[in-house]
Amino acid sequence: MIFFQSKLYAFFTGYQKSVIDYFLWFFVVYLFVLAGYLEKVRLVVAVFEPRTE
Repeated sequence: MIFFQSKLYAFFTGYQKSVIDYFLWFFVVYLFVLAGYLEKVRLVVAVFEPRTE
């Protein structure tokens, strides 16, 4: 029974680690996409807003 519990624990910790890795990768990709989107929005706003200087 202890052997089964340790196997289960190893499975869950490994699963949790893979989920955390996946989430980190997703977060990095999301940041890159968000940065590119904000850059586009900033360029569009710079084109459309009247020049103040």
